Amino acid sequence: MAQKLVNSNLYLPDTKDKRTFPKFVYSDALVYIVKFSRMIIKSDQSKKREFKGVEFEVLATGEKSMVTKMNYKIGDTVPFHSHPNEQSGYVISGEYCIQFGQFTERLKSGDSYCIPENVKHSWEVIVGGEVIDVFTPPRLDYL
Repeated sequence: MAQKLVNSNLYLPDTKDKRTFPKFVYSDALVYIVKFSRMIIKSDQSKKREFKGVEFEVLATGEKSMVTKMNYKIGDTVPFHSHPNEQSGYVISGEYCIQFGQFTERLKSGDSYCIPENVKHSWEVIVGGEVIDVFTPPRLDYL
C-alpha cells in the first residue's frame, strides 16, 4: 500500500478507505495520533516518568501495546511486583539481575526477556544503562 507524507513526522496510508483508522476522523488523524495515541514519537517528544525511583520514558503507545525506555542508574532496584501486562524487554546497555518464576539471570547488552502477565518479578541494576520494555496491554499507571 502506498503512503503519503502528511508532514516530516508521519506517513499515513494512501487510501480513501477511512476504516484504516477506525478511531480517527481522517482529516484529524495527525493531531489525534501525535497527541493521544502516541503511535509515532520523535526523540524529543517522549514523556519522562518515574516508577519506584527508576527514571524512564514512555515512547510509542497504541491501543494494545506500549514501548518504554528505562534509564537505569547503579543502585536502582525494582522490588518484586506484578502487573496484568506481559512485559518483553531488550537490553541496549548496562548489566542487570532479573528474577521471576524459577529464573534468576544476569542480563547484558543484546539480551532479551519476556515476563508473562501477573508473574512477580524483580530487577537489580549492576551497571547503569538503557532497556527497552514493551507492555501488552499498555500500562495505565505509566501514562
